[in-house]
Amino acid sequence: MAITSIVLAILFSSYALYKVLLQALSYPLTLGAINFDIITAIKSLTFNIFNFTPGFRSLIAIPLFLVAFGMIYFAKVYSQDKSKISIFYILYFIFYIYLFSFWWIMTVLYKLFAPEFRWGGLTWKNSLLNQLRHKA
Repeated sequence: MAITSIVLAILFSSYALYKVLLQALSYPLTLGAINFDIITAIKSLTFNIFNFTPGFRSLIAIPLFLVAFGMIYFAKVYSQDKSKISIFYILYFIFYIYLFSFWWIMTVLYKLFAPEFRWGGLTWKNSLLNQLRHKA
């Protein structure tokens, strides 16, 4: 389960980053299509709740958000914590997956390519790079 959660976190956060970068890179093309008339682009933005069609990701994400917030609520109730649920809980919930993924990606990169890894007074020199270097 731990390995599955790590792999899924890395895949989902990579996909989200890919979609954000793709949209950010296509935005100048969209502005170029309307001759960089930003005022007209802003005026044309409309949102109608009745035009929203949930896709597969929405159908999975909404229950997961509800379960996560339910877990936070019941944890606070059962722990008898009197503090309010602040914005930091929501920020943690949103950004933790990206920090978790980044941490594991960096761990794998260090394990594969770092000449040495120091942590807690220990030094590891058993990366893939060092093993290939000592075989040759």
